[in-house]
Amino acid sequence: MDLSDVLCLATEYYNSGDYTKAFDALSVPIPRPEYCSDKDLITLLSMVKNCQYIFLLKDGNRAGALRLLLQQEQYLRENEMPFELLEVLQLIKQHYEMEGNIALADKYALLYYTSKDEFINKSRLGKMDQAKLNFELEQTRERVREMTYRHRMQAILLWSAVIITLLALGFLAVLYVNYRKTKRTNRLLYEKNVALLNSNKEMQFTITESVNKEPTEEEPSQADRELLERITALMESSPEVFSESFSLSRLAELVDSNSKYVSQAINNCMQCNFSAFLNGYRIKEACRRLMDTSNYGNYTIEGIANSLGYKSRSNFTTIFKENVGLTPSAFQKLSRNQDGDSGQNKG
Repeated sequence: MDLSDVLCLATEYYNSGDYTKAFDALSVPIPRPEYCSDKDLITLLSMVKNCQYIFLLKDGNRAGALRLLLQQEQYLRENEMPFELLEVLQLIKQHYEMEGNIALADKYALLYYTSKDEFINKSRLGKMDQAKLNFELEQTRERVREMTYRHRMQAILLWSAVIITLLALGFLAVLYVNYRKTKRTNRLLYEKNVALLNSNKEMQFTITESVNKEPTEEEPSQADRELLERITALMESSPEVFSESFSLSRLAELVDSNSKYVSQAINNCMQCNFSAFLNGYRIKEACRRLMDTSNYGNYTIEGIANSLGYKSRSNFTTIFKENVGLTPSAFQKLSRNQDGDSGQNKG
């Protein structure tokens, strides 16, 4: 069995985790390779012993591993093999450091550097320095690769930040365009409703509440028209319209009629039920009060809603938006902005 066979067998045992057999495989006598000098043979045996040291450590035999190194140190000193000796001294130092024996580790560190100084001018030590130089060059290349990778990652992060910023700006631009569009639409709705109020015309209502009766397409009778005139006159003059308890029966009572005829007149003439009809007057008055900052400027939206007969702000807001197209707060804000612009124009 030649050296290559021995090394292959030891490697096979090592890879399988059987470190004892790996050690034993290298313990057999190794034939001297052809054209191998005495010095080269010692170097070869030193490498084998270092492998056996690793196998013993892997197998948990630290004491045996240390004895092997100390024997190897003595053998290399006797045969004046400085390069191999330095390697063994370094292994002994590391072994003592692993064992926590700092004193002996320092001792062998001193021996290592002393031996290195002694053989600094010898060729084998020069080869070792060349190997060290190659190692340092490889470390330098590794640092360069790390710096290149770091710079690449920084560039990726920078471009990611730029892309995210651009996306955020685009999103903000869309929000701003939508805001401007909504603001313009609200302004047009506000001006339309103010024009209706100023012209004293009936506001157009789109509310779809539960109806007692489907709107009829029949032509309203003369009696319905006359009754509606009385109803309209009362709705425009009586503050009771804004009472929370105001109802169809109360309206019929005030116009000297009954609920059935009043509901019929509203349905036939206005094409809506009593609830929508009542909300029309209340929402129209709500618009006036929201615009009247001198008398209602200190009122909250809830206060105005309660003064018009609505039980809750949410119900009032829903009905107001369905009729006007804006929320009460948006309508009030536009009104105040309009007043501010008018004051500045007068100034």
